[in-house]
Amino acid sequence: MLHLTPQTDNLGHSTQYCSTTRTQAGFEKGDLARLPIRKEGNVKKNEKCFATVKKMPFLLDNREFVSKMIWRKNIDGSISVAAVPVNDAIDYGGKVGSIERGKMHLNLTVKTIGR
Repeated sequence: MLHLTPQTDNLGHSTQYCSTTRTQAGFEKGDLARLPIRKEGNVKKNEKCFATVKKMPFLLDNREFVSKMIWRKNIDGSISVAAVPVNDAIDYGGKVGSIERGKMHLNLTVKTIGR
């Protein structure tokens, strides 16, 4: 378990993956794309899908990460966030070069300690 405070600020940073601030910081680090994936139908309020293309060093293909992030509030007041890979095909609307699909798994629990 990762103990952070204040809880909502740190969780907000994790769940607002495509915010203007995070997108700009990603492009400054060399990201080629970062966008939310909008799904039709029954989408829950605590789920979001994202796609990112990370620039890799010379001789390596760039990496594409497509993930679904799910969060929930636990009985003890902590908040858990999980991210799992998604197999959706993404149209970036432009050239991103040669890409290889990367996979990311995340399980994070945030709890406020002390006041």
